[in-house]
Amino acid sequence: MSTGSWDEFLKYLETVYAPSFAPEYRALACPVEGVPDDVWTAAKFVFPDAQAWLDNPIPQLDGKSAREAIAAGQGDVVREIITQVSSFFLPPVDEIRPWDDEGEG
Repeated sequence: MSTGSWDEFLKYLETVYAPSFAPEYRALACPVEGVPDDVWTAAKFVFPDAQAWLDNPIPQLDGKSAREAIAAGQGDVVREIITQVSSFFLPPVDEIRPWDDEGEG
């Protein structure tokens, strides 16, 4: 997946993938202090457990967690990692189904 800029990547996630999640999940605020809203938004749509991803060691960050890297001023590195690995976690676009009121998104 060619993601272009971070802003384009976020727009892509919000346009293509977000509609398949329950409205309350789309609006879910980050439960972890210090994580920028844009990073949280991307993480919650890309990773099955966004909070765990933020808190677990990441090899590309020399074993630091994304949250530790952000606190150390490496938010852009975290953003780049999310864009790089997203294609391994996101389902193919043709498998995406919009959320419906009966919870079958």
